[in-house]
Amino acid sequence: MSLIIANWFKPPPQQATEEAGTSSSSSRADEGGASSSSSVHVAGWRKPRSEVPRSPSEGTRSRTRRPSDTWPAPTPTRHTPSLLHRSGEHPAETRLFSPFILQQMAASIPSRFAMSDWRLLYSTLVHGISLNTLYLRTAGCGPCIMAMRDREGVVFGAFATEFKPASLPPTFYGGGESFVFQVESLHNLPPLPQEDSPPPTEACAIYRWTAANSYFMISAKDHLAVGSGGHFALWLDAELLHGSSGPSKTFANPCLCRRPDAASALGGEMSEVGEFICDVLEVWGVDGGMIARRGEQLAREGTRL
Repeated sequence: MSLIIANWFKPPPQQATEEAGTSSSSSRADEGGASSSSSVHVAGWRKPRSEVPRSPSEGTRSRTRRPSDTWPAPTPTRHTPSLLHRSGEHPAETRLFSPFILQQMAASIPSRFAMSDWRLLYSTLVHGISLNTLYLRTAGCGPCIMAMRDREGVVFGAFATEFKPASLPPTFYGGGESFVFQVESLHNLPPLPQEDSPPPTEACAIYRWTAANSYFMISAKDHLAVGSGGHFALWLDAELLHGSSGPSKTFANPCLCRRPDAASALGGEMSEVGEFICDVLEVWGVDGGMIARRGEQLAREGTRL
């Protein structure tokens, strides 16, 4: 799990020289190390020097690389993607992501899409509630972010390298850049050095591919599922109403539809399977070129969306 907290503030001027000297070595360390299971990235915030533990060997930076058996952590970015409708001509809005979460998601998807605009391909509030409509509007459009909010107010979802229409028999598809996520609330954060930069109130917990299996996504006529092995990381029925989430070997994720603080109150169990009722679902495409080509193809076929 990778908990991403994007830059909260611009560093004071006196820190500019120090950060410039350390940025290149820090980036090399990020490339060598990875944290697909449990890491927290806080950009733009430093602990006071008195709180930073020091080792006897500090002063000589270690050049030892950790084994590259996990995915590198995403690079934080300040970019907030523009939200557009499918054509890219008119602005769209989201009911699920705050600007802060948009920045975190932009930092978490593959870097080639980090600066892309997002296109609203499907929304239950705009296009109706239909799994077939979701397949029609997303198939062939490239990588997508599928996000949902349940009736308990928990926001979670998945980044999929592609969407395909329902197949018979259903088969898994997708790629290793896929991940699932959950928006978590943040509490009791330390004060920030700048008074005009309040601490964030939420962050994305990212669960990346573990390489344990290749069960990324499955499209069936009566359900949609992400991740597997033990349980589906996400499962939705044909009405996009009832769903479930549980631990999957694909992403080593906990139950995504349960708040971590609520799970702790129940005894700390995050491995249980939870059920939810979907309130809002959105799918955003991040590859404008593929979306445009898919639109041209549908137009030649006489298919109207």
